[in-house]
Amino acid sequence: MRGQAGIEFLIYVSIALLIINIFLYSYYSKNYELMNVKLENELKEIASAAAFEINSAVKAGEGYERRFNMKDYYLTLKNFNITIIGNVIQVDFSGRYYYASVATNNIIGNFSLEWNVIKNKGGVIYVN
Repeated sequence: MRGQAGIEFLIYVSIALLIINIFLYSYYSKNYELMNVKLENELKEIASAAAFEINSAVKAGEGYERRFNMKDYYLTLKNFNITIIGNVIQVDFSGRYYYASVATNNIIGNFSLEWNVIKNKGGVIYVN
């Protein structure tokens, strides 16, 4: 009788551990997906913010100048690059890219991750 009770106990423990493993796998899988969605949203926000700053300078016209901090637009990302290619803003974070278009391709300079100065002189947008 004791042998049977021991085997039943081991079977119940094994089933309980299997159920716990399934729940943990499900949790970590969803957590990973959520982190990816948050990352995509933050990249999108950064690209949109950079495009907004350039488009504001274009719309305001000659003499526009503004100093702003890119840290206002991101929360968790630390090491990413913002590159201006023609009339497209590209945000790169560890091989993940997000793009936003701007109203002009007359842009000189690039954004830094902290303080930036954007100016419109003669229809040319100067960043930093």
